[in-house]
Amino acid sequence: MNKISNIAETWVRLFAVFTKKQKTQYLAMVVWGIVNALLEFAGIAILLHTILSILKPDFIAHNFFTSFLSKTFGITDQLHFVVLISFILLLAYVLKNALIIIINKIQVKFAFDVTDEISTKRYEEIAHNDLLYFSNRKSSEIINELFGALLFLPESTIIPSILLLSEVSILVLALGAVLFYNPVLFVFTILSIVPAAVVLIYINRKTLGKQGRQIHTITPDLHENISELAVGVADIKLWRGVDRFKKQFNLRKDEFFRLKQSMYINSNFIPLRIYEVIAIFGILCVVLYTVTANEGSDNLISYISIYAGVSFRLLPSVNRIIGSFNTLSQYRFKLDYLIPENLNNDVDLGEEQHDSIDFTESIELSDISFGYREGNELLANLKLKLNKGDFVGLVGPSGSGKSTLINIITSLISATSGTLKIDGQELREEQTDAFRFLFSFVKQNVFMLNKSILANIAFLEDEENIDSLSND
Repeated sequence: MNKISNIAETWVRLFAVFTKKQKTQYLAMVVWGIVNALLEFAGIAILLHTILSILKPDFIAHNFFTSFLSKTFGITDQLHFVVLISFILLLAYVLKNALIIIINKIQVKFAFDVTDEISTKRYEEIAHNDLLYFSNRKSSEIINELFGALLFLPESTIIPSILLLSEVSILVLALGAVLFYNPVLFVFTILSIVPAAVVLIYINRKTLGKQGRQIHTITPDLHENISELAVGVADIKLWRGVDRFKKQFNLRKDEFFRLKQSMYINSNFIPLRIYEVIAIFGILCVVLYTVTANEGSDNLISYISIYAGVSFRLLPSVNRIIGSFNTLSQYRFKLDYLIPENLNNDVDLGEEQHDSIDFTESIELSDISFGYREGNELLANLKLKLNKGDFVGLVGPSGSGKSTLINIITSLISATSGTLKIDGQELREEQTDAFRFLFSFVKQNVFMLNKSILANIAFLEDEENIDSLSND
């Protein structure tokens, strides 16, 4: 029950991420998934009719579908009818798989289009946060939060949620057809599916789930190691710390690849071997039943053919259901990264406002308070008025709040309480981008792009313009 509630929670969170338009599109993808299931079921049904038409001549006249074909085309000879239905089977499978490929492409495109839109909004939301958001977090955490959640969103959440419904539909329809044809075969099919499901659930829950969580823990450490090496390479080399960084990287990297290898084997190779063993066991059970029940050789071949066709199609389906189930449960926490408190999925954060703002008299701070930790205020009820044309120096010991005050004045950090006024008017949130254009800011540590000197001088210029400048 806990797993089911987790899946339900995942769907709720997923819908919280979607816009109204995306929710409608998602429901359409689910419908396409059910159509996909119907096509798969139709393929199984035509295959069974073909097998039975070959093995049982009297089946042609007594079955509605085969009887309809026989009368429509005027075929009474079994050989000619077998050729006809074999051709229909081949044509049906070509059309079925072509349609399924189209449906799958539509579903995958939807998943990646949604991820594209969500990633843009999430990036904008992060970029619009104040400086405090970035100062309180490691860059590797922000990178992992954004890319760790977004890059795997299609295959970890959206596609599995659609696939789960589609595969369950296939399973229900196929089992219903087998039950309708022969209850005994239905029992054998269930007896094959249940142990396969138990084993696969164990593999997914005990192995893949645990390994997935370990990988999620290791990934930020790898990002952090590479980021620190890239930023601090000069200091690291001077202090002869390259070997230490390399050792830390190799330890994490080796563990990462060990887990990925194990997950790949457990998810791709082991299930196939399980299918084969269980399917062969089921066939032996069908043979034993047919012999002991004196069903005859004709029925034996029919039962084996039908059982083999259905089981080999349904066992992978069971694996995909369990895999989707566990994937959704495992990755549901990543959806939290995509539902930030300030992000409304139907609201566009928009571009930065570069319009000018009038400044003729003064910038005033009134009753400004701020603390990096609750209950520990760095600034308390501060009042400050900066008139246009003034030269002001801030003096104080390290950690007294000079840089913090500058960040508040430039609206890079929002004060805990108090107001910031320009020319006597309180600065509104939508004015902050334009307000920052009033300032020229020379920091002690200068931010440099990992580009040419010219690109840094022409900061934020389009690359085409920079290229034209370099040519000149």
